[in-house]
Amino acid sequence: MIDDSLIENTTKHLETLVSDSVPYNNHFKILSDCLPSDAISKLHSYIFKSTNLDWQVPEINPEEPRKKIVWDSDTIIEELHCAFENITPVINTIFLKKMPHNFIGLSLWEDSEEYMMDWHVDNPILSANLQIYLFDLCPENCGIEFSINGDNVIIPYKHNTGYLLDQSLENRYCHRISNPVPPNCKRYSLYVSWSHTQKLPG
Repeated sequence: MIDDSLIENTTKHLETLVSDSVPYNNHFKILSDCLPSDAISKLHSYIFKSTNLDWQVPEINPEEPRKKIVWDSDTIIEELHCAFENITPVINTIFLKKMPHNFIGLSLWEDSEEYMMDWHVDNPILSANLQIYLFDLCPENCGIEFSINGDNVIIPYKHNTGYLLDQSLENRYCHRISNPVPPNCKRYSLYVSWSHTQKLPG
């Protein structure tokens, strides 16, 4: 059963987060205290105490040591989906463009030993994205490294921290994982997306 109060609390927390966080520049914000404690607690229980979670492997490279959950009705995944969809008007205020940013969903990622992603730019359908690291089960040096106007900006892998990125730039920021996931570690993160060109059904 969906907890409407958790959705409302998380929405308010996220609205304050994205509005008040100090920007690195006009297109990039480094975030801390991303989710409220009740959402973090429920997400932790969902991942580590649930049985038969519907983890999916990547379609392009199913051999990669990573998997994701993109939807699970009547769980914290649906509640977080609702909360992030609710903050879309704030995203449109922060990253103001001629075309609106449409919320298109979120993914809960689990990356395992040896997972690594080299320098790349994200899917061109994205107009903005937000990523949150979860649970400190991986070293800090397994965060994300961005190349921004000749500078390398590293977002360490620290629990409940992350970044918000404007993907509308003509020259998108290239980025990579700083180091591969080491043995006996899991790297959890929540990846949230918006698009100018895509919309959710309905």
